[in-house]
Amino acid sequence: MIQSTIDRVPGMNYMRIPPPLLAASIALATFASCEFLGPLWISNTYISSVALVVALLGTFMDVSAKRLFVRQGTTVNSMTLNATAIVISSGAYRWSRNPMYLGRIMQLFALSLYLASSIGFLSVLLFAIYLDRVQIRAEEQALTQRFPLEYSTCRSKVRRWL
Repeated sequence: MIQSTIDRVPGMNYMRIPPPLLAASIALATFASCEFLGPLWISNTYISSVALVVALLGTFMDVSAKRLFVRQGTTVNSMTLNATAIVISSGAYRWSRNPMYLGRIMQLFALSLYLASSIGFLSVLLFAIYLDRVQIRAEEQALTQRFPLEYSTCRSKVRRWL
């Protein structure tokens, strides 16, 4: 059960969904919706090229941020907030406090763009809102409690998204 893997954060009395699971579900729904709904536009080389570039940039951002977490000896599991060992402020974390999520959003946006999927675009928007209002708020609250000075400094220097 998902709920058993969630660290409790005071004031956050609801169940969070693991972002990788949610992102995979969105990707599958985007593919599946193409079978039932027509594309928003006819695919062309320009749109496909833009989608590829966005997907590659998103993947690079996501993977490089995860590698930095591993090198620093902290967890990449967003559901175990109390396992965080350090506040990272180098690499992609110099310009975004959430490069893994930003990369994942870029990947899903690229998929929606490539498939010209209205369901995909709507799902990406809802995913971003969920991350911003639920997941990131819980993470920021946990980081503020665990690393009050370090995380306060990070928040004052680096934006949440870009």
